[in-house]
Amino acid sequence: MTQILDITSEMTTEARSAFGEPWPASYGIPTTAGYFNFSKFEYDRQKTYAGDVCYLKVLGVGDTTSGLPVSVTAEIVKEPILEMVFEEQGFKGSNVWGFKQAVDDARAVIFWVHEHPLPAELMEYCDLP
Repeated sequence: MTQILDITSEMTTEARSAFGEPWPASYGIPTTAGYFNFSKFEYDRQKTYAGDVCYLKVLGVGDTTSGLPVSVTAEIVKEPILEMVFEEQGFKGSNVWGFKQAVDDARAVIFWVHEHPLPAELMEYCDLP
């Protein structure tokens, strides 16, 4: 994919220092294309997601047999995001394996946050930076 998209020719200096120089192309592919090098990449789930997340925690739902409106009991809580999103909190990886897990973890956190929204007018109670 990196050759098809010609990603390596567009790498910034910061990307090259974070990931490593691209591996050279082979098999007659032009020298501007190469393979993305993940050899310098390292990922630590606990370090990346060390903070808290603020959300509306539903504690109970009232009688739903009569239709709407339904009584809901909830509270605004701030808890460690590691505990809320991941069953296994300790993951460290490097190279493309670590990068793949970092991307999947980011997807899981985004999904969790979107599934547990907090209304904007209640954000002042979160005391998050």
